[in-house]
This record gives sequence, structure tokens and C-alpha cells, in this order.
Amino acid sequence: MRAQRGLAVACAAVRGGAYRIPRAGLARSIRAPAPLAVRPFHASALRREAPQTPVGEVQPRLQLTFTCTVPSCHTRSTHEFSKRSYTDGIVIVECPGCKSRHLIADNLGWFTSSKDEPRTVEEIVRAKGGRVQVGTLYADGSGGETIEIESGKD
Repeated sequence: MRAQRGLAVACAAVRGGAYRIPRAGLARSIRAPAPLAVRPFHASALRREAPQTPVGEVQPRLQLTFTCTVPSCHTRSTHEFSKRSYTDGIVIVECPGCKSRHLIADNLGWFTSSKDEPRTVEEIVRAKGGRVQVGTLYADGSGGETIEIESGKD
């Protein structure tokens, strides 16, 4: 009831009515803004307790350069992805020319109908009679595994 009376008094004062709000009363009626609370979807609320990769450790990455096999496209492009996704997950790359998506690796079996089907582009090429060579990119042996894939067709 008191809040309604206060509102009526404030409205009357604004309209130039008989009621006037003393300055001290006005200062008490204005509330301080509520402190900001962390919203549940804020980036800081989604942080994990411990990072999956220790600080300073670099995740191995792979780079693939290929020519699109869509008949009217034949665009050559390069794509980069994590080695973990290639060996344990799924890798799908999109051709910049025709926007087709090419399956590079499917270790989760999402796009295969049986467990015996090839899971990576290497296995697919081998199954079709192509040649796959594995070597080292750097002569000093400091890393860099290279996989050369040639299809069986010329």
C-alpha cells in the first residue's frame, strides 16, 4: 500500500500537484543498482577445471592437399586438421570450388555401414587399388610424417 502511495505522490509531483517530495525522501527512494551476477552462459562460467592439453604442449596437426574428384570441379586445395581427429575422430573437408564435402577419415563409423569398410582416405585408396607411401618430410629426422597417396587411375 505504501508503494502505491509513493507512486501517486511522485506522479502528482511531476504533474505539478500539491504533493512535493522532499529531497531527502527522493534520495532514499532511488535504489542502488543491483550487483552484476555471472550469467550461466558467460564464457567464464563455461571454463573447465583443467585444460585437456597442458600449457606449452603443441597438438600435432596434419595438412592435406588434394584435387576435388567432382567431374566439373577439379579444384586443388589444402586443408589442415588435428592428427587426433584423423586417427580417432571424423575429418570432413569442403572443396572451395564446388562446396562439396569430402570424407577424409571416419573412425567413429558414422558414414560406414559395416566395421570392415575403410575408415581413412589411405584405406579407401588402398581398397581401390591405389598406392600409399609413408615417409619422413624432414631429412634430419626432426619429425613431419608424409603420406603420399596416388589413385589407381591416371
